[in-house]
Amino acid sequence: MKKCINSTLAGLLVCGMVAGLVCPMSGDVSEAAAKSIKVKKKVSISVGESYVLKAKVKPAKLKKKVKFTSKKKAVAKVTAKGKITGVKAGTAKIVAKVKGTKLKATCKVTVTKDNVTPIATAPVATQAPMVDGTSAPTEDPFANLTMPTKVDIEEDLITLEIGSTYEIKSSVLPEDAKPQAKFTSQRDWVASVDENGKVEALYPGMTFIYLTSIGDETVTDRIEVRVVDTRIPDDTFDDYRANIPHGQMITITYPTDYRDTPTAEARVYLPPGYSEDEEYNILFCSHGGGGNMWAWTSGGCAADKILDNLQADGLMDPVIAVFPNCAIPYDRNRNYPNIPSSAIVSDWGNEYFLLEFEILNNLFPYMKDNYSIAEGPEHAAVAGLSMGGGQALDVGLHNPDVFKYVACFSASPFLGDNQYFVRSYEDAEKLNSQIKLFTLMVGSEDGLANAAGNSNAKKFIEVCRKYELNHMFVENPGFNHEDASWCRDLYKFMQYAYK
Repeated sequence: MKKCINSTLAGLLVCGMVAGLVCPMSGDVSEAAAKSIKVKKKVSISVGESYVLKAKVKPAKLKKKVKFTSKKKAVAKVTAKGKITGVKAGTAKIVAKVKGTKLKATCKVTVTKDNVTPIATAPVATQAPMVDGTSAPTEDPFANLTMPTKVDIEEDLITLEIGSTYEIKSSVLPEDAKPQAKFTSQRDWVASVDENGKVEALYPGMTFIYLTSIGDETVTDRIEVRVVDTRIPDDTFDDYRANIPHGQMITITYPTDYRDTPTAEARVYLPPGYSEDEEYNILFCSHGGGGNMWAWTSGGCAADKILDNLQADGLMDPVIAVFPNCAIPYDRNRNYPNIPSSAIVSDWGNEYFLLEFEILNNLFPYMKDNYSIAEGPEHAAVAGLSMGGGQALDVGLHNPDVFKYVACFSASPFLGDNQYFVRSYEDAEKLNSQIKLFTLMVGSEDGLANAAGNSNAKKFIEVCRKYELNHMFVENPGFNHEDASWCRDLYKFMQYAYK
């Protein structure tokens, strides 16, 4: 585990964080000798392809002491001298380190599948040229067939539990039409469909199943399929289990540009057996109003026990979870870095607006510099409850290129009916192209879900459905705005994140 530094200056002097900094050393290389090491930041290769990564070291005489290692050998392997070879599709981190020092530099390697030469399709059969040199007309393969004039799916909408199946009821007219029509799924990883219209629910979200004439794509119909997981775990899901490996809770101090103090604290969960030789998924988890960084693990929820149990049961890969202090007072007269001029701050959201920018510009970079975090949005998730659920929407839906998994528990957009995440099909299409899992979960007795309150959660979901945003909405029956609901939400969400 990398050392966490509490003072501001020391936090900026973490070894290897910035090329050129002098770090304590051991071995046969003196402090004065080793100045810096740099490598190319990003490399893309295909499976089986090789690339020689070169390190620039100051002074140059230390070049012979550089050793290269791979953080994910299953994706990309590397020789001690820097020859990288793609093993399988994915991303890996290659580390170049000066022997006998703590100086190092990293390169993100993206490995793509083998370049496959497209197989040429057989040409459409045509008649041989006529004797006079002219060609006969090309034959229309559908010329002598009765084409479908109408296809129809009986239902408009079905909701399926994950793992269940459903037979679509459909018809094609005229009945003797040939060729008939075929079924396809918009997102076959959410729900697949076979040639007979049998649907299998695979992953939380929504998709459209289409029935389309083989000969005329304009003759089509569709059904919306919502895939949900409404299971309620029993009361032991967050119990402490003595006979399983347990993670470690620590407190970190990181630099910040958005508070009244130059540093801030957060609680961090490190998974059982944490090692710098492995790369881990990361979760940022926000507390509710009036809470703090302790709320998720020492308040009404036991997030650390939930994560331990999920990993022990094989329901989740190891994850590093970060629990920050999420209320940051916003000063409208202060100039904050890296905040777009178009950013909107609601009148009552003064303390909740800045977390998005602190995570992006301070906290996430700090975690990457000090812990072994896997690169890419497919390894990053954000979740939150109540106030923190609104912040999770800000962080996740504003930055789909950073977070591929977003969960909102018992919350709605801070601007209520005037939300600014999904206002058009184009907005939804952009999010759909980048986010794999977006879920909003709320207790059935919570005012955010029923007429006793403002129903803002349901109002937002109706907008998501209108513009066809891929999502899962679940009401927990009998639960209110309470920890018992949110703990179960986290337990459920983490079973699908990073998959």
